[in-house]
Amino acid sequence: MTGNNPASEKIAFPPRFSPIGAFFVVVTGCVVAFSSVAMFDHKVPVLLMLLIVSVMGCCFKLLKEAVEDMGSVTVEWSSQSLEVHRLTGSSSYSWSQIDAVELFDPGATFGDHGRHEEKRAAIGVYLRDPARKQRPAMPDVMVVSRAGEAADKIPKLCERLSHAKRFAGGKDARRLGAHVASPAAGRAAKSFRRTATAASA
Repeated sequence: MTGNNPASEKIAFPPRFSPIGAFFVVVTGCVVAFSSVAMFDHKVPVLLMLLIVSVMGCCFKLLKEAVEDMGSVTVEWSSQSLEVHRLTGSSSYSWSQIDAVELFDPGATFGDHGRHEEKRAAIGVYLRDPARKQRPAMPDVMVVSRAGEAADKIPKLCERLSHAKRFAGGKDARRLGAHVASPAAGRAAKSFRRTATAASA
């Protein structure tokens, strides 16, 4: 499916309902809301306030992850970058930042319909890091994860993203090679012209 930009492509994954995901959304949302009201309506000791804030932070993180797992995901890519659009926001990565795009098993997520899904698949992005000596076991970014019948779309999408990355990398390498070779070629041409001029004199 083609997006507004003719040079880009996108694939949308619809939202999915999960009982366990909905449970975490409701519970963590209530904890954050009630804790906020309690802190503003009552004078709370500093130590207790720090504890409440830390609990709220953990609950907010769980809430965000549950919403992302159950919400819709749109994956868009072009010759320059890969973009992931979620309910909680969008992320963009240029192909030069990405070391590899690969399939991996995400395990159980908040978007699963049950504990015993027949199959799960996810696309992971490994980012370039010169300081990293070896690739980590889990990717730096999970692009999209699906289970059951929806998981059948994941391998094909991963192939398309890997192809886009290889194409972008090859094009950048050709441009870099042309840029590096041109000064040397220019110097050779100038040297040849000076030699020819001296000979004719």
